[in-house]
Amino acid sequence: MPAKPFENSKKTAVILRLFESRWNGVQLESPMVNLQEVKEAIEALGNEELGKALSSRNPANFFKDFIRRAESANKNWPKQLKDLRWTAEQRTGENNCFEFVRYSADQNEPFEESFGPSATTPVHRMQSITIPKASRDLGRKDEQWLIQVAVQQGLIPTHLALQSSHKIDDPARSDRKSGQCGFGFEEIRLDHSHGHQGDPGFVPEGRACRGASLCL
Repeated sequence: MPAKPFENSKKTAVILRLFESRWNGVQLESPMVNLQEVKEAIEALGNEELGKALSSRNPANFFKDFIRRAESANKNWPKQLKDLRWTAEQRTGENNCFEFVRYSADQNEPFEESFGPSATTPVHRMQSITIPKASRDLGRKDEQWLIQVAVQQGLIPTHLALQSSHKIDDPARSDRKSGQCGFGFEEIRLDHSHGHQGDPGFVPEGRACRGASLCL
């Protein structure tokens, strides 16, 4: 299976090289990929295809950043591996980076979204009038800004109080002490659905977050 030049992400060629170096035509001789192998693959491809555009200085972030969004990861996953029904999962510790794994029986994409909303996802309406006007005017779509909105709106405590089976007396304190509570957001949608702005009774409301995930 000769390597082909990458088309989208520069990491596509690196992943394909790592796969082909251990594929014997029937199975992988060693599915686990360590950090040193990632670094060496990036450097080996440097002059051939990647130029200096992809750094090998931080291989620990190589796969983590690649799978950050399922949509882009699926787009940039090598076609040869899709055809063979091989994907990969992140592995940490013992100098590991990721491991090639076969698709499950009912799997259709290399990376399937695990945290997106479904038809049964509960929706809880929350007020958003406390968000300052300046924040609304300067609002952005990046994760840092969305996290600040989540903190201001108390989305995490609200979720834990209304939807979670975990019993946590003080989520903020637990987060600071353990460092094991993480969350991310792809989108926060605000619906101004009660009256008109400027009316005495106007109360803008926020709706549930899309793509929100909690890790406790």
